[in-house]
Amino acid sequence: MKKKTIIVILSTMLGVLIFTSFTLKSSTKKNDYGKNLYENTTKEDSIKTVVKNFIEGFTKEDFNRVRSSLGNSFIMLNGNFSCNPEEWEGHQHLDQKEIDEWIKWMLKKVTPISNTYEIKSVDIRNNSAIVTTLETGSNQFRNWKNEQVAYLIGKVNGEWRIVGFFIKNIKNPN
Repeated sequence: MKKKTIIVILSTMLGVLIFTSFTLKSSTKKNDYGKNLYENTTKEDSIKTVVKNFIEGFTKEDFNRVRSSLGNSFIMLNGNFSCNPEEWEGHQHLDQKEIDEWIKWMLKKVTPISNTYEIKSVDIRNNSAIVTTLETGSNQFRNWKNEQVAYLIGKVNGEWRIVGFFIKNIKNPN
């Protein structure tokens, strides 16, 4: 992958974080999974809970739990089994309506999903965070063991939401 493509992908990720952090108004509207979550916990606990809801929402086949974990746009990046950013690939970027369709498709076509995970680190700066996990599991298409995933988190409407993820040990299908 060319440096220019990498710069475009990373710029897009940064733009999503900046957009969600600064241009969306705060909202007092809460969903079933976040109603008291953000008032009585630390930032780190709130961010970990968002990742937990995303992962466990898929394993429990719970659309609302998955959806409540995501922002208004979502980018997926594949590491192509490499630590070299020049070899990374953009997988897809989804807007709000596309996110809903993607979750429905995942729950219909990819399940059952089994996935155990361990949160390895949480790094927070202002209205953005990165959560790294180590995951082992399977779905209808693939199996993974000790796969590193980096979840990109941003504030959306005043709430912590996943705005993207990076999986090192996967590549796009041909």
